[in-house]
Amino acid sequence: MVFSLTKYDVELLQSKLACVVDDLRNKSFFISGASGFFGRCLLESLLYLDEANSLNMTIYAVSRDKENFTKKFPLLSSSKIKVIESDIAVLKNFTEKVDYLIHAACDTSADKLQNYPQKFLEENYLGTINMLEIAKSNKDCKILYLSSGAIYGAQNFDVKLRHENDFCGPDLQKISSVYGETKRLGETLCSIYSSSYGVQSSIARCFSFVGPYMSFNGHYAIGNFIRDVAEGKDVTLQSRSLVYRSYLYSIDLVIWLLRILLVAPRNSVYNVGSQREILISDLAQLVVNILSSKSKIDFCDTKAFNTSSSSRYIPSNLKALAQLGLEEYTSLEKSIENTFLWYQNNQIL
Repeated sequence: MVFSLTKYDVELLQSKLACVVDDLRNKSFFISGASGFFGRCLLESLLYLDEANSLNMTIYAVSRDKENFTKKFPLLSSSKIKVIESDIAVLKNFTEKVDYLIHAACDTSADKLQNYPQKFLEENYLGTINMLEIAKSNKDCKILYLSSGAIYGAQNFDVKLRHENDFCGPDLQKISSVYGETKRLGETLCSIYSSSYGVQSSIARCFSFVGPYMSFNGHYAIGNFIRDVAEGKDVTLQSRSLVYRSYLYSIDLVIWLLRILLVAPRNSVYNVGSQREILISDLAQLVVNILSSKSKIDFCDTKAFNTSSSSRYIPSNLKALAQLGLEEYTSLEKSIENTFLWYQNNQIL
């Protein structure tokens, strides 16, 4: 099998998941949102682990558009992956055995969030119910719900880090808050199914990421910066505002998600992301410097729709470190370099 991940990526996966890899042997995985950033990175990582360790896994991957998914993910030809073409909001009566389920499906397109917020909320509610029902029907199945740091609402300058026990939420008067509030609803459903039916759920509140399979044409600044440099263009900043973000490498992300799924206590919640903050304008310069580019940095003040109005979006990841031994394994500099090389080799994906 030909993988798009680099030697660095697969060695990192193998070394950091060695302690739990036997828990995957002869198991079945179910991944919703399989054609998205998280989904494809998880799929390739699982396929590599399966091949490298002879795990004999079965993987069910849900996508709304199988034809488009095949174009974006050539590894679908693997006999290990069984594709289910469906919208999760209508996916019912799935009867195959499932040991582990990762619910990663969520359409974060600006068009969907801005123009069809009610439909977005309804589809994600129904989809999460359907995923929890699958977990409920499979005794001892563990489900990981991919939530978001957006559930905390805006993070202003005086809040250094977001902690899992912060009691705050999105501004309900803003349509842009529908994403964060939908994720909050999903977490509530996980708690209900855990307490009422004994479903073994855990929650990953995901922040910002960089790495293989990320979007290079969406609303993710770092992906746009890397794309612009790769194409020999000037790097464009969408605003002169002081905005701070942090980025965890996508292979680190996979390691975190699988460790949370496999070993975290039932109904537990963990922030997933980097604590290393960086000003977006400094990030643009860092990308240019690391990639030895002659690209210039331009400003284009726009008011693009965004799911976060935060001037800061930085998690505390100390809980994951203390309880699960998770770390930030890949530096931001190395992450940028690796992502640039992956983009150059896999632009069609």
